[in-house]
Amino acid sequence: MNEPVGIFLGFDPGGRGNFGWSICQAVAGHFDQIESGLVSNAPEAVEAVERVLLRESLSKERVRAAGIDAPMFWSETGNRVIDDVIRGASRPAKTLAVNSLWGSVLAQGVLLGTRLCQDFDDLAITEAHPKALRVLLNNPQPAALQHIDGETEHEWDARTAA
Repeated sequence: MNEPVGIFLGFDPGGRGNFGWSICQAVAGHFDQIESGLVSNAPEAVEAVERVLLRESLSKERVRAAGIDAPMFWSETGNRVIDDVIRGASRPAKTLAVNSLWGSVLAQGVLLGTRLCQDFDDLAITEAHPKALRVLLNNPQPAALQHIDGETEHEWDARTAA
């Protein structure tokens, strides 16, 4: 079996039972999902990821980056410029204004980022917009981003964020 070049985490914060997480790996030129699931909050998501890494004998040091489908920064003066750019480029994908998002998305995204920084050394974390990315790529989408049978929308967004 080829060793993974890197392991990437993706998260789609949502409410109870709708917090998607995904672990993916880059191996010899392709990108595969290791596992995904649904939990209810940031601590449960990190714990689920850590259990899978341990079970699969994958070192936390191999985890290169995490993408979180939630705002990671705010603008004090109104709309974030990046949101306006994404909205303009990715219609019909919806990119909501930070002040219109559910509290669970905002709070859990920040809690998740904080917890990942505590549990993973030198982890790169980025804000992700999976629905906008899929729209921008148009069809045919890369195989790595196509929907997997049985996968929930939250898991798909988490995998795309990874």
